[in-house]
Parts: sequence; structure tokens; C-alpha cells
Amino acid sequence: MKQIPIVDSVIKDLNPLQEALREARKVFIVVAAFSACSNLLMLITPLYSLQVLDRVIGSGNLNTLLMLSLIIGLIYFIYAMVQVARSFTLIKIGEWLENRVAPALFKNSVAAAALKPTLGASQILRDFQTVKTFLTSTGLNTILDSPWTIAYVVALYMIHPYMGNIAVIGSIIIMVFAFINAIATTKVLNEATEYQIKSLNQAEIATRNAEVVEAMGMMRNVAHNWHQFNKQSLARQSVASYRSSVMSNTARYIRNVISMMVTYWAAYVIVTTNSVQMTTGGMIASSILVGKALAPFDNFIELWKSITNAMKAFARINFAIKSVNLRDDSMPIPSVKGQVSVEKLFYAHAVKNPLEFLLNPKYIIKDVSFELASGEVLAIIGHSAAGKSTLAKLLVGVWKPLAGSVRLDSAEVYNWNRENFGQHIGYLPQGIELFSGTIKENIARMKDTFDPDKVIEAAKMAGAHDMILKLPNGYDSDIGIAGSNLSGGQKQRVGLARAFYGDPKLVILDEPNANLDEEGENALSKSLIEAKNKGITVIVISHRPSVLSVVDRILILHGGEVTSYGTRDEVLRKINMSKGGIIHVN
Repeated sequence: MKQIPIVDSVIKDLNPLQEALREARKVFIVVAAFSACSNLLMLITPLYSLQVLDRVIGSGNLNTLLMLSLIIGLIYFIYAMVQVARSFTLIKIGEWLENRVAPALFKNSVAAAALKPTLGASQILRDFQTVKTFLTSTGLNTILDSPWTIAYVVALYMIHPYMGNIAVIGSIIIMVFAFINAIATTKVLNEATEYQIKSLNQAEIATRNAEVVEAMGMMRNVAHNWHQFNKQSLARQSVASYRSSVMSNTARYIRNVISMMVTYWAAYVIVTTNSVQMTTGGMIASSILVGKALAPFDNFIELWKSITNAMKAFARINFAIKSVNLRDDSMPIPSVKGQVSVEKLFYAHAVKNPLEFLLNPKYIIKDVSFELASGEVLAIIGHSAAGKSTLAKLLVGVWKPLAGSVRLDSAEVYNWNRENFGQHIGYLPQGIELFSGTIKENIARMKDTFDPDKVIEAAKMAGAHDMILKLPNGYDSDIGIAGSNLSGGQKQRVGLARAFYGDPKLVILDEPNANLDEEGENALSKSLIEAKNKGITVIVISHRPSVLSVVDRILILHGGEVTSYGTRDEVLRKINMSKGGIIHVN
């Protein structure tokens, strides 16, 4: 009983793929049983040849030949059914893994991309497909078939010791070549995979920025940049393929020589002993058995690239999942008022050399503190690279602070259950991304079922209702891939409506007026006033002074530090009194 907590802890530390494989271990045992049956049934072929050549031809009994053939035919049918059952089982395992693991990996990969954009969702899902394909294809079958080499070798020893010795020596030689192949190709294949991932990432980035590439004539430069990574990947894949080809063909040559040696020694024994120690049937059976015994080792050389790719993909999945915390196990909080407390907040990107960071720390956010009561509107202003967007990510719990805390109603936002936290929060990032679908689906945060009245209410609050009604299909208008059918201002207002959807208590807007015209800015100001009237706490990050007329407090950020914080009138008075004040509001 004392070991149960330890076991539970180990299980809890498993990633979704490891958990699924652990749950499916009984099914893989069934697959191994099918492999055992298949290999045992394949022993019938050399046995049939042995009986036909040694008994039927010698006796001339056609009835025996007929009965043996009927029995073997039935066994072959059973063998075919076992193979079909094994294939169907592997197909079902693949389907189950897809349904069981892919959604969990998708969530982990999106969370990883939020934490570190280089960890893309598509790459982790591609890695999962690589692992799944290996587990449900010839790769796993080869591994499961390899132990049955022992049975074939034992059968060869039963026919004649020479035959068994030749099979053992041949297996050792081919295993050595497989080991040499692994040493010669593993590092190169790993490098090829890394460059391939980089080239795919470059292709994805170019696709997302297709308009910029086309408009600014960057196609040749971007294509050249992509080609450099792709060329490096192809070069290393070619080196690995050349080496693997030499090893596999050499191993195949050795396998053919060993098959020939089996026939040679069998014939030699027959001639020298007058068929006392070996028969013609035994010679044919030995030739079949040695081919079966050596096949798995030969296949390992061919499959080493798949094995390496699957192992590397599994390692990348494990690393990506361990780098994020989904926070699904945190206790949900049913209701909040919207009080915000930020205390001594520090943040810096991950560093490779902790000692260097200790000697010369470079904080993006340094010792930021402020408090907001429910319904207050705070404007965070500052020059570019002041740390405003970083602070926004910390306020919504996307990034974890290095030190300090961000609390909503005294609860730490980073440790909050994400799904529950989202019910109390609205967030408009600086780079607005919408999802393929309709406007109403995007405003409703892609929920399957939602209240249309709340969608309209959020759109009205964002000043987007009239704009949406002017579209061809209103709220049912398809926005296209990532909002390609909408203008920048329209996407901004739909994103703003999404932030206000669902009665949030805290709304954080990062440059909400970056793409808005005068009408849009007026609508934004009205939205902030209405949010204040509803008791919604709003934090708005902006360079433009137009929103300052409706805020309660202003925080000026410079180099990640707070240089001024207080009520709007206090901060503006300080700015206007200082030399070269940066903002003037009438």
C-alpha cells in the first residue's frame, strides 16, 4: 500500500501518448500473440516441403500428398485470417490513438506555442503521426517477429547442427552490420530531421505572411532562405541513404551467401553420408527456414530510419509536453469581482547560462506593482519595446512570472484552471488571430453551442454590431482562413467583441485601436465607458491618446519598469509639466 502514491505519481508524470500506450498494452499483447501464431504457422511451409520430398515422392502415395496439401491449405487460410486480424487490430489501435491522444497533444502543443512560439502545434502533431505510423505498420511487426528467429534456428538445429550453426553465424554478421548502420546514420538522420523541421517552419511563416512576401517582392529571398534549410536536410538524408543502402545491400549479399551455404552444406552432407544425416527434403526445408530466421535482422537495417525518426519524434513530444503546464487540475473559481493586484512582478526569457544572468540580469519586466478596483479602467502606455505586451501576457497568465504575482480577486492567475479562467477574462492580443468559421462562432469563442443574444450583446458593446450587419450574411458571414475575408479594422472589432463575450470581469486589450479609423476609435471609447458602467475592470495598452479621456488610471512603462502610476489627472499633469511631455490630452 505504501507504494501506491509513488505509482500514482509516476503515472501522473506520463505524457498523453505514454498514458495511452500504457492503457493499450493489453492490446499490444494481443498483437504479439497474433505475431506468435503467424510465425508458428509459417513453420508449416518447410515441414510440408520436408514431408513431400522425403515421404510422398519416395513412396509415390498420392493420397498422402492430397491430405497433406489439404491440411496445409487449411493452415494457410488460418494464417491469412491471423494476419488480417493483426492488421485490423493495428488499424483500430491507430484510430484509438488518434481519438485518445491527438486532442490532448493539440491542447499541449497550443499551450507550448503560447509559451514559446518555436514549439508549433503542427510539428508536434506531425511527430505524433510519425510515432503512430511506426506503431501500426511494419516497424512494430518486425520487432514482434524478431524473437521468433530463435524458433527457426531451433528447427534448423533439429534438421542438422550445421544448418543451425550457419544461421547463428549469419544472424550475428547481419546484426553487426545493423549496428554499424545505426552508428553511421543516427546522427546524420537527426540533423536531417532538425533541418527539415526548420524548413517546414519557414514555409509556414511564409504562408502566414504571403501578402507581405508578395507585396514587397520578397519571394526570391524567402524562397532562398527556405531552400537553405531544405538543402541541408536533403544533403544529410542523402548521406544517410547512401550509407544505409551500402549496409542493407551488403547484408542482403551476406544473406544470399548464407542461403547458398545452407544448400551447399546440405548437399555435401547428403552426398558424403548417403542421405543418412540429411535428406533432400531437409535441404529444402533448411533453405526456407534460414530465410525466415535472417529476415528480421535484414529488415532492421531497412527500417532503422523509421525507428530513429519514431524515437526522435517521441522525444520531441515528451519535451514539448513537459515544457508546459495545462493547469487543468487547478480548482475552478465560480465567480469573481474583477479586483486586480500585481505585486513586485519580474519576468525574463529563459536563459542558457544562469550564472551569466545572475551576474548581469536582463529583465523584460522589473518590479512592476499596481492595484485596480472592480470597474476601473487602466491605460498602460510607453514607447516600443517597453514591455507592454509582455506585461499583458503575464496579466492573463499565458506566461509565468520569474518572481512576484498577478492576482485576480486574490487568486494567482497563472495557476488558475484555464477553461474556468477564460470565463472571467477577455483578451485582445496585439496580433489578432481569428479562426476559420463564421463571425458569430469567433465572437462566441468557437463554442459548439452558445446564446445568440450574448453574441449580439458583445458585438454591440464592441461597437461592431452595425458593421457586422452590413456584411453579406451578417453574423453568419464566413470570415475565411484566419479572417482573410475581413479588413484589419473589421478583424480588430470582431476580436474586441470576442473579448467582451460571456460577461467577463477583467478585459485586457493590447493596442485595440491599432487598425481602427476615427469611427472605430469612437466606438472603442464608448465600449470602455460601457464596460466601466457594468463594473468590468479594463486594462488597455495603447500608444494613442484618444483612449486616455475615458480611463481612471495610467501606468507608464519604460524599459520594463514603472516610471509613473496613479490617477489619470495626476499622471497627465506630471507629463505635461515635464520637459518634452509625451502626451497631451485636452
